[in-house]
Amino acid sequence: MKKQGLLFLLILCSSVLNALTIPSGTFYYDNSKTQYRSVKFVYGTNTASYVVSMPNLSSNTQGWSKNTTFSLTMNSVTLGIERYFFSETALADGTYNKPISTLKDEIANSRNEKRTATRTDDIPSGQIFVPNNNDQWAQGAWQSLTQPKAEVSGTLPVLYINTKGNQPIESKETYLQAYYWLDNMGIDEYKSIASKEIPDTMQIKGRGNYTWKDFDKKPFRIKLDNKTALMGLKKSKHFALLAHADDTFGFLKNPSGFWLSEHLQLAWTPKHEAVELVLNGQYWGLYFLTEVIRVDKDRVNIVEQPDNCTNADSITGGWLMEIDNYWEDEPLQVHAQEGNGSQIWATLHTPEETSTPQWEYINNAISSLSQAIYGTDQQFADKVDIESAARFYIVQEIMGNRESYHGSCYFYKDMGADAKWFWGPVWDFGNSLFNMNHTWIYEDFPFAPQNFAGQMNTHDNFHQALVKAWQHFLYYDYDNYATYLTDYANHIASAAANDAARWPSYGNTNVPQRCKDVIDLIDNRVKWLKTKWGDGKPDPDTSIKTTTQGSTSCHRKVMEHNQLLILVNDRVYTAQGTRVE
Repeated sequence: MKKQGLLFLLILCSSVLNALTIPSGTFYYDNSKTQYRSVKFVYGTNTASYVVSMPNLSSNTQGWSKNTTFSLTMNSVTLGIERYFFSETALADGTYNKPISTLKDEIANSRNEKRTATRTDDIPSGQIFVPNNNDQWAQGAWQSLTQPKAEVSGTLPVLYINTKGNQPIESKETYLQAYYWLDNMGIDEYKSIASKEIPDTMQIKGRGNYTWKDFDKKPFRIKLDNKTALMGLKKSKHFALLAHADDTFGFLKNPSGFWLSEHLQLAWTPKHEAVELVLNGQYWGLYFLTEVIRVDKDRVNIVEQPDNCTNADSITGGWLMEIDNYWEDEPLQVHAQEGNGSQIWATLHTPEETSTPQWEYINNAISSLSQAIYGTDQQFADKVDIESAARFYIVQEIMGNRESYHGSCYFYKDMGADAKWFWGPVWDFGNSLFNMNHTWIYEDFPFAPQNFAGQMNTHDNFHQALVKAWQHFLYYDYDNYATYLTDYANHIASAAANDAARWPSYGNTNVPQRCKDVIDLIDNRVKWLKTKWGDGKPDPDTSIKTTTQGSTSCHRKVMEHNQLLILVNDRVYTAQGTRVE
């Protein structure tokens, strides 16, 4: 291209937020869905834009259909791009002295011409951009020209599930009888369970709200007939198979949030393992076998209150609740009023059936909790375990979780009239990482105001606990985050590519690139939070109290010879989990 010399001017635009790179080399556009008469590559910065025609290939290119692929060769690297897209525009090739955002809107609105809506991915040389629809603003993603097949990758264990009679899973309420086996695919760290010839028995049903209704790749709830240590997780009958079909960040949102929860020392964080799922003989892609939140000595360790209980002492706990502001007219949803007059809906998970005394108790308890959050520091401390509330909140802020106190927000209390409410466990980070700007999550509420989060921040004792936990986390743990996420991304990358071949409308084709994006977003968020909460070294002479799950456990942290030690029920462990005799 003769105009390439002009493109080096874009290097000066290094101040552009989330600047992108166009590498030297050839890349491609698959026109089979959009069916543009011609395809032009449009890109630019906040000061200038460029339009370049893409030649139509006259012959097949490594398996892609004739006359549906367009190519473009860049002779040198172009830095500092703010945005790029592909379009059917009739605009002439050349340079336009207007921001790319202005030209983008002009093409789609003023000129009423079609264009794609690409994500903020660097362009991978030698790959093809594949739109998944033909709308005015088509979506899509980069894919390798050597396409993976929609079949198991061989890099992860495979979970095979066959429903009885191959019935489709259509309900979130009714379990289907099923058979399963787990093939470790020769990966030594995992253990195969049962076999195709002698499978184990289980039940399966749907789960989720938006993810169940709006995606063909559905999440599932499974219940094994026998307690089993699937994928090395602790023995249980109860697991979820999360699809994360809405996670365009390389399936890395939940792994990031769960890692933060563990290292901010919340009492319990669900464990998860990546598997590939074959359901009724069909490849369903990459799934995440996850421990579900429930009362259990290895999960939420509180008293399991009997259903329909009437004993005055017993009905004080345990209670496992979820703030779940999706209106459902069901008997297990408490409708309470917050201290500022707003309404809150909380779903009961334990107990599952309530007597009149239980129902009256929990309605009064939630109202009392809300009043305490809006009350004085002492009233707040009397009702809420401040350590868990602060650490739970830190996780949500780092992730920029805009839905954190609106849905999938768990809290619980043990038995006892004076037992406090604990915040957690963490669960769903599907609405994280979108707006990682310099705004508190309770100030950015596309779903509903996160009043609890904002109000807790008005308490001095909450802020003190927050700063203490934050500085400890920064000093001892945060530096390990990028290594963890990079290793995890590499672990699932091949299976994710096969998943994208199975579900091209919302697959993740380039997990390593998305991993870099997530790390950058989290790093920038943490830098901003440091300006608010500090980045100093914690006092090594101060014992670090960790949250506890129930009245029977006792956790505390001490420093000895500059080594972090953890005391759990009179046994001492290192921060890495090794017992110290």
